[in-house]
Amino acid sequence: MINLQDLSGLPLLFNTQDNSLQPTGEVGFISLEKIRLEMLRPILLNRTLRYPHQIYSEYCDICLTKHTELFEKSDLHFGLIILPSGLLGVEYNKTHIFAPDQDENEVAAIIEIIYGSGIILIQKVKEKGEYDFDTEVVFSGMFKVRKGDRIPIPQKYMYTFINPGNGPLIAARIFEDDGKIDYRTLRREQGMSYYFIRKNARREVVRNPHYKEIPKLRRLKTDDYCRKYRLTAFKPIYTQFIQNSERFTKMLV
Repeated sequence: MINLQDLSGLPLLFNTQDNSLQPTGEVGFISLEKIRLEMLRPILLNRTLRYPHQIYSEYCDICLTKHTELFEKSDLHFGLIILPSGLLGVEYNKTHIFAPDQDENEVAAIIEIIYGSGIILIQKVKEKGEYDFDTEVVFSGMFKVRKGDRIPIPQKYMYTFINPGNGPLIAARIFEDDGKIDYRTLRREQGMSYYFIRKNARREVVRNPHYKEIPKLRRLKTDDYCRKYRLTAFKPIYTQFIQNSERFTKMLV
């Protein structure tokens, strides 16, 4: 068992045997979503895969019971994603693609890495006109993340988590609108602009050939984004929200 309280702000133990959370206090959550292979099939490089059956899990609206009303009043949600290591064919394990909520605020979500390491891939696409056929990507970027990192996701960017490591990745998200993308809008493209794969026992990043043009993948620094939005490194995002929920509401709602 691994104690996650220092970084998550919640009294949680992580069971590395089955990748599950065990609350040690008055913690509740609305649901536990177990994401199956079929749900991700539209964005896989290899759509004929049969295994593994389950890819990752997400604890939705998890918080101390005494804070439930505070989250409800703020119209914000706090969730924990547990993404095990592994492969989806040649691709590294990944999550759903999350889309922006199209609000006027600057930030779509704030991510905090609770355990492990991984990659967050983000991209921005040009809004299609009535006669546009191709999806035009105007920005592609990646964060290499590790335990303790905090990343505000800018509005109008879609994003996904990727785990190329040897152990599980646990990430917290605070957001207004979950916004899992409608994969019918990316049916022809089969996902985002880059795939992260394992080839000849090495990690590789390859362009998605279903896009007509793709900008160069930019490596982004997590510290630059944290400073911009004044996210302190000394307290978990959960704790910062509880102490000043109005600041997060202004950023995210």
